[in-house]
This record gives sequence, C-alpha cells and structure tokens, in this order.
Amino acid sequence: MQRDVVEMAERLGMAVLGPNCLGLVDLHSGLVASFSSALAGDCDLAPGPTAFVSQSGAMGMAVFTLAQREGVRVGKFVSTGNEAVQDFTDFIEYLSADPNTS
Repeated sequence: MQRDVVEMAERLGMAVLGPNCLGLVDLHSGLVASFSSALAGDCDLAPGPTAFVSQSGAMGMAVFTLAQREGVRVGKFVSTGNEAVQDFTDFIEYLSADPNTS
C-alpha cells in the first residue's frame, strides 16, 4: 500500500507526510493534524519560535508536550514516520525558511 501511495504522489506531484506517523502541528496557523491524545491534555498550546521534527511520533510528541508544559513554546512539530515521500530534510529545509521559526 505504501508503494501505491508513493507512486500516486510522484505521478500527481503531491507532498505526503508519513505514513506511520503522528502528523503535524502548526500552532501559528491553528493546524493540529494529529491524532495524539497528548494534545487533549492539560498543556497550554501557545505558539513560539521553536520547531521540532522527529521520525518517532511517540518520542516527538513526548518532547513537544513536555516542552510546552515547561514553557518552551514550540510553534511547529512534525512527525515524519516512514518518510515514504517527504523526509526529515524536507521539513528542516522548510522550517529554516519559515518566518515563525528561529
């Protein structure tokens, strides 16, 4: 199935995150495209200048929520998962040019 997704993405010129990931969060735009139950907790999700990219969704979300609880404002979080189409470096490149990330 992953191979089919990759072929379709290449044919249509689509960017695809994952599969097998927790998704992404962009608190600057209000986008929370993740199914993590950690986001339903008691942490105050305030945007900030920090961005975090992790292949591991579980580890990445743990760091994201801990940072938020400790007052480190992470404005963007990406879990890359299998990296079938887009990979870690694609997101680092995007974030390096992002005006909300320093």
